[in-house]
Amino acid sequence: MYGVETEKQVAVPFDRQRIIKEPTDTEKVLALNVSLQVLQQEPEYKRNDADASRFHGAVGAGTIIGLKVFGKNDSLLGVIEDLIFNNSHDVRYAIIRTSGVSGISNKLVAAPYRELTVNKTEEEKITLNITDAALESAPGFQY
Repeated sequence: MYGVETEKQVAVPFDRQRIIKEPTDTEKVLALNVSLQVLQQEPEYKRNDADASRFHGAVGAGTIIGLKVFGKNDSLLGVIEDLIFNNSHDVRYAIIRTSGVSGISNKLVAAPYRELTVNKTEEEKITLNITDAALESAPGFQY
């Protein structure tokens, strides 16, 4: 946390966060609408801990970003590079970097997040029900 020494990680709901960037700023700042006292009273968030049960069914962005994405016939399509959220704080798109795998040109593609399946039974991987050819013909994504 900016300017504050912290000793633990806590989960802060999206509705208590906002990004601030003044027109003259070169960096964005994440502002929390919560006091330091409230943060200090929150239980520590530990990934894969039993205390994380209050987040049942939730998957952290850090878990998703960097995972390989496989398509139909288990062909490697690319890697999750970013997640795009809407104003209601729902993940809408996963940005996939194809990096020239499976004959697909090196580009970014926005895939609807609801179309992805996170497989936690094997080594964590993501599947997208699409062929290499369909991904190749998908328009590239630009920020």
